[in-house]
Amino acid sequence: LGAGTLAVGVSVFGLAMSSSLERSGEAKAAVFVGSDVALLIAGELPAGAPGVTEVWTREEMTYAGQPVDVIAIDPESFAAVAFWDDAFADKSLEALVDAIDEGTSDDRTVLAIRVGDLPATGELSNPNNQEPPQTVEVVAHADAFPGAGKRFPTLITTIDAVDDGPLRFRHYVWVAGSYEEWRLRLQELGAQPMLGISRDDAVDSSVLRFATWSFDFVRALGVFVGLLAIAALMLHLAARQRQQALGYAFLRRMGVSRRRHWWALILEVGGLMAIVVSLGAGLALACVRMVSPNVDPLPIRPPDPLMVVPWSALVAVGVMGVVVTLLGSAVAQAFGARVDVAEVLRDGT
Repeated sequence: LGAGTLAVGVSVFGLAMSSSLERSGEAKAAVFVGSDVALLIAGELPAGAPGVTEVWTREEMTYAGQPVDVIAIDPESFAAVAFWDDAFADKSLEALVDAIDEGTSDDRTVLAIRVGDLPATGELSNPNNQEPPQTVEVVAHADAFPGAGKRFPTLITTIDAVDDGPLRFRHYVWVAGSYEEWRLRLQELGAQPMLGISRDDAVDSSVLRFATWSFDFVRALGVFVGLLAIAALMLHLAARQRQQALGYAFLRRMGVSRRRHWWALILEVGGLMAIVVSLGAGLALACVRMVSPNVDPLPIRPPDPLMVVPWSALVAVGVMGVVVTLLGSAVAQAFGARVDVAEVLRDGT
């Protein structure tokens, strides 16, 4: 029981941690870029171009007396192109965009999403000029958002809401696809790309790869221990069936068929495997929940580490438990049927 629980726990823990690191690394790269590729452009992007969205950014503006970054999006095309993970907020990306889609309220207040600790209302201004500030009302919150950094809190609004404001944005386009493909397409559309970055260039993959390999080793160790535990279970069942040969023989004489005896073994071994799988997987996931928030190879990049529950692995472990149950009970049944009762009686005397 202990060896099997350890094997399941170590395997699930290693897989969950490596999967969580991979998901976190992908999310960090995608949040930094915003989509597959981000390009700084000169000129205007024609409206309605598929697979691309225009995004304006400005760093270190002032909101309610504190520095913030500002992102302005095109609500018509943003959700179709930007990266999103459901762990970023308790609402979908479409719902967040819809919340600011009106741009400004009736009194010209800018509607915004906040990332980070910011007041619900305040004045947004550019500390580099003396133009009048804009009043902002926060209508939604996200823990992370495409394009939002970690150095300062971020406000996300629409391009139309801040087009005539004081911030003086940099104009980017985010695209779904490769840099080479879109550099030529943007030139054809009249938006001249000057600089670009893709997800693959956004993070140092060697740091994430080293951490992932570490937990892959833990997972492999758990599989090895699991194989040893299965072999030990088979030997234990075979030895126990020899010891219980007399009881099996008496049951046969009392009319208990081999099929019924096999079902009894299935229930016994299956109960043991159910305890092993549920206890091992439960303890592993509890450990992952405690450990994964503290394992962040790239702490300067949002989002915070994301936890992945490896459902496919849990299903595989459950299927393996069923296979071991059937195989173990069949082996025990076969050993019990082959035991010579007379020989066992002689040995006992």
